[in-house]
Amino acid sequence: MTAFKKIALGILVLSTLLILANVGLHFWIQKNITEIISPENTANHAITYQSLRIDLVTQSISVTGIVLIPKKKESLVKNKRVFYSKISEIKIQQFKIGALLFEQKFKANSVTILVPKIVVFQNSIQTLNQNKNTDPTTEGSFDKTIEISSLKVVVQSLDVVQSPNNKHTVSLKNLEAEINHIVIDQTTLRKKIPFLYQDYKIKSNSIYYRATDFYHMRAKNFETTKNTLKITGFQWIPEYSRSEFVSKLQTEKDLFKIQSSAIVVLKMDWGFKDEKPYFNVGKIAVEKLQATIYRNKMPADDKTPKPMYSQLLRDLKFPLRVDTLLVRNSVVIYEEEINFKKGAGKLVFDNFNLIATQIQSGYQLQKCPDVQIAIRCKFMRKSPFEVQWRFNVLDPKDAFTFTGKVYDLQAKQLSPFIKPYINTTTTGVFEVLEFTIKGNAVQSYQTAVLKYHNLKVTLYQKRNPQKKSVLKSALANLMVKKDTNGHLKTTTVMVTRAPEKSFFNFLWRNVAAVLKQLVI
Repeated sequence: MTAFKKIALGILVLSTLLILANVGLHFWIQKNITEIISPENTANHAITYQSLRIDLVTQSISVTGIVLIPKKKESLVKNKRVFYSKISEIKIQQFKIGALLFEQKFKANSVTILVPKIVVFQNSIQTLNQNKNTDPTTEGSFDKTIEISSLKVVVQSLDVVQSPNNKHTVSLKNLEAEINHIVIDQTTLRKKIPFLYQDYKIKSNSIYYRATDFYHMRAKNFETTKNTLKITGFQWIPEYSRSEFVSKLQTEKDLFKIQSSAIVVLKMDWGFKDEKPYFNVGKIAVEKLQATIYRNKMPADDKTPKPMYSQLLRDLKFPLRVDTLLVRNSVVIYEEEINFKKGAGKLVFDNFNLIATQIQSGYQLQKCPDVQIAIRCKFMRKSPFEVQWRFNVLDPKDAFTFTGKVYDLQAKQLSPFIKPYINTTTTGVFEVLEFTIKGNAVQSYQTAVLKYHNLKVTLYQKRNPQKKSVLKSALANLMVKKDTNGHLKTTTVMVTRAPEKSFFNFLWRNVAAVLKQLVI
């Protein structure tokens, strides 16, 4: 036999073996493809596909036209969550044939999944927070290992819909996720995060999340890695108007509306340890926050005790640490309303800048530094206002120190807040108000200095709030000290905290007590 014939025969035999191997591997993968693609869902969902292509030379697999649907309609009732999805293609590159055939391991250099649409139906909003691996028989039946060096998932549309009212709880558009060095096995499937990974990058250009019955969250862009997070166009929006919100309340409760141009989180470290979550952050920066806090006094008072902020952090049942929190170039508005006829009183803090350090929970801590908060802003858009606030999370008495300074406050600026309450307006100038409040969860001791001039009050008729009450105004001004004659006046007050009221109500009562002593 000539050399040429030997070479030709060798090529023919090799080609035949490759073809047979390819056909055999194709048959084996086709038989097991459902389990390979989605091992956790095979118990409740059916998977079909249009085509399967395998290339042993390039070690690649391509599956197209995949459809994922629940096997039975009643599975939503039984399992609380079902999936409907169309997947354009799953492309696997450089998979290890030997590991797949002989070691029960699926190893690949890269997997790319292209998904036009995913719809998830669930029974209740709470199931979003449940561990999806709640079926031990499903975990036990998966005895293989999946190792992927690089996984990329592109989803054009992801919707989570609450059944039976068909309300969206989550909606994401143009979601892209890249996860590196993934390992999935029987052990990882039992954990809160059902796989191991080295790092990741996830982004979306449109997010909707219905967080509670009263609020939903939106964001224009979302991008996160293992150590960073950035959200732009953030909105926290009420589901109801103010009147609708109040009608649904049994007791008083604040209504929040929050927007921010950008939220950036740096040096982020999160996960689970001993089944408990942890969240540690080097820095959070919130840009151009616009926060409106509204309270209506028509519902009954909430008589439950309100914990201090130090207690709230101390009682958290997981590790939390934020080294630095920044809020910059922002506006905070507080509105309070007796009823809908009189309108809301309003306090405005703009050019609002805050820096807080050493925020952390008290979980398993024996010692920790004080939380320190510094605020600079313009009160009622004109008067410089500075705050220094500190407390220690581990102090069981919830001691705190709160120092404030206000300059050049035009008394008429307070009228939008006090008129709806006491039917009174004021004029004059508070040149300086400085105070230091040292207190705890029970009471406070405050020292304050005040300098003001040309103070005058105007009272209005009860039945006609737009018309001045001349006699009552005259009598009131006889009681009010018009000015401090160019001097700083000093006083001290003690205030007992109402435990059913908030910390900021406690502060306001302290300031009001000082003004009452110095002005009347």
